[in-house]
Amino acid sequence: MSILRSALASKDTVVKTAAAGAMYQMDDPRLRMLQKALRDPDPQVKRAAIESIQYICGDSNECEAMHNVSGCLKASDEKVRETAVRAIGFVFSSKASGQVEVDLLSMLHDRSPSVRSEAAFSLGLIRSWNAVRPLVRRLTDSNASVRGKARWALVNITGKDFGSGQYKWARWIAKSERTKP
Repeated sequence: MSILRSALASKDTVVKTAAAGAMYQMDDPRLRMLQKALRDPDPQVKRAAIESIQYICGDSNECEAMHNVSGCLKASDEKVRETAVRAIGFVFSSKASGQVEVDLLSMLHDRSPSVRSEAAFSLGLIRSWNAVRPLVRRLTDSNASVRGKARWALVNITGKDFGSGQYKWARWIAKSERTKP
């Protein structure tokens, strides 16, 4: 453990990245060290720490460390934001808390297409009904990957497939709302 702690404190990005990436193979104290790695200024180290936390937490939405990963959604580096969105989607795919859903919905508006794409995918994984309208709007995103993941998410959430156009989805939403008790 002390070797990895020293490696995470190294000035060498390659050493810190390897140490953060190796953490998923260890027992629980690793999460405290990985949470420190989330505050490292180097984006590669942060991404490796996020991925390790994702593997450690698995699909347990009780994993406290994942709440620290949410802080990376505001990182300046788009790859860090993308990695955080993906990890949150996978870990919380079985049951997302309200704040997780809110965080992912906000990432649909990120300036980076890769982050928006991962946000759409993650919202589909957690089957967020609150994401249906925002995902329909993403069907006209300027990026093809975002449009494709938005459609996948809509199909995964609703069990319906109205294609990649907004009109049929919007019509279905309107009809569904009229028939609600």
